[in-house]
Amino acid sequence: MKLKNNQSNQGEQISPTLRGCLQKFNYQLVKPALLCASSLLSVAIALPSSLVYAEETASNQRVHPRHSLKQATSLLPVPSPEPYSVEPRRLYLLPDSIAQVDGSAPPASEPSAEPTSGEPTLQPAEPSAQPTPDGSTSPSTEPSAEPTPIDPTQPAEPSLEPTPDDSIPQPAEPSTQTAPSDRWQFSIEPFFFIPLSVKADVTAIGRTASIDAGFGDILNLDRAFDAGLRFQGQKGRAGFFISGFYLFAEQSGNLGVTFPPGALQGLGIPTAARVNADAKVSVSQGTIDVAGFYRVVDLPLGNQTERPNPFRRLIIDPFLGIRIDIFRLELEVDSVRIGSIDLPFSQDVSFSSTRVSPLIGATVGLSLSQRWAFALRGDISGFDIGAERDFKWNLLFGAQYSVSPTTSLFLGYQFNDYEFRDGEELRRSELDLEQNGLLLRAIFRF
Repeated sequence: MKLKNNQSNQGEQISPTLRGCLQKFNYQLVKPALLCASSLLSVAIALPSSLVYAEETASNQRVHPRHSLKQATSLLPVPSPEPYSVEPRRLYLLPDSIAQVDGSAPPASEPSAEPTSGEPTLQPAEPSAQPTPDGSTSPSTEPSAEPTPIDPTQPAEPSLEPTPDDSIPQPAEPSTQTAPSDRWQFSIEPFFFIPLSVKADVTAIGRTASIDAGFGDILNLDRAFDAGLRFQGQKGRAGFFISGFYLFAEQSGNLGVTFPPGALQGLGIPTAARVNADAKVSVSQGTIDVAGFYRVVDLPLGNQTERPNPFRRLIIDPFLGIRIDIFRLELEVDSVRIGSIDLPFSQDVSFSSTRVSPLIGATVGLSLSQRWAFALRGDISGFDIGAERDFKWNLLFGAQYSVSPTTSLFLGYQFNDYEFRDGEELRRSELDLEQNGLLLRAIFRF
């Protein structure tokens, strides 16, 4: 019994000592472990927010906290093309709201969120106290934004429109104003005429020969060639143009030539005669037109109320000016055949003339769209001024296609006719020229 009591006393003496050691062990090991775990948990909670804050400060973009940064980037509008710098500002991440960079001063007290029933709620910040001149403090009158709680089950859609900021330069809106109509607009128009039919009766100093070229002579520029250049300027409805055109036609070989009385006196033929001859006849003509025009009709077509189309228009431009015709007729005869006998006979004659006459004409244009338009142009000149017969007319119609606002192509068909007669007998000179064919024109505006 005494032994048992001693053992009990020893157990009661050991128990307090062991209990103290365990408590000391618990305090020195368990509590630091708990503190370390708590610190790690705090770092784990604060690290994502810090990363979002750093990313938002660097890019200065609005990102919803429920979206990742990569997804939010594709939802943002295109930034302004003008570069600018933004100083880092404090970022306030509000629950269930779009993260934004606020340039105002931060509130005095941070909002604290207390979870209730598993849903986050946001408490408004207390008004900050500001000192008054008498030394007392009064609550600040600055309003504090109170965010509205949002149901976390329904994700909020981020806004695609940036908030206007006067401190950030905004890109200028593109101007839709067209060029004023009161400024001069110019164009250069080279053109090339492809004659499909050329007929000319040429009389030079009483000797007459004919030219007849057709489709097979198109690529033979030694027999037929027509080209020109046109310069035009326009301001408002009025304008002017200067046009130059060159024509050349030739035929050689065994031609029928008519000689006036006395031209074959050396061959014993005193009268007028038409014989076959080894000859060459040619016509070269240059035409210069200088005229001014005025647009008397500029009428929109179709129902412009229901289907507005500013390109559907009808225009009429009459023009008045002068025309200068410079032409030369040449006839070269190498031999003459009478019956079956070739007689050597050489004779070269030529005639040149420069004619200045009034020019009257008009252009009718029909525009159907931004690219397609049709045109009809006609003019007359000569009016038998200073000669027995001097009259010329041209008629052109075709379609125009706009390749770009400054370049267009025109394809048309043209008819022209020129009649000239003057002089008597051995001094008689005549030209009756008819041709028609395709006209190719390129228009360059500036």
